[in-house]
Amino acid sequence: MSMVDVGKSELEKASLYSLKLLETALQKQESYLGALRQSGGSVLGSRMDKLLLAINARSGRSDHLVNIAKLVTHFSLLCLI
Repeated sequence: MSMVDVGKSELEKASLYSLKLLETALQKQESYLGALRQSGGSVLGSRMDKLLLAINARSGRSDHLVNIAKLVTHFSLLCLI
């Protein structure tokens, strides 16, 4: 197995885990925010879908989802090589 194959495999794992983490956060956000409200604490929580659509501080645009799509597209092109 060459270094390129190992790197590709590690990139695939990292991308998959990142997307699974996003998926899990989106699935569990309602129950988490509900529990946060019920706790009566002073911590504020934001919905993940709202954060993903928010303005990116670096670019000044709402491009978080575009960056995720670019990552997925870039990875799929690497797998074809």
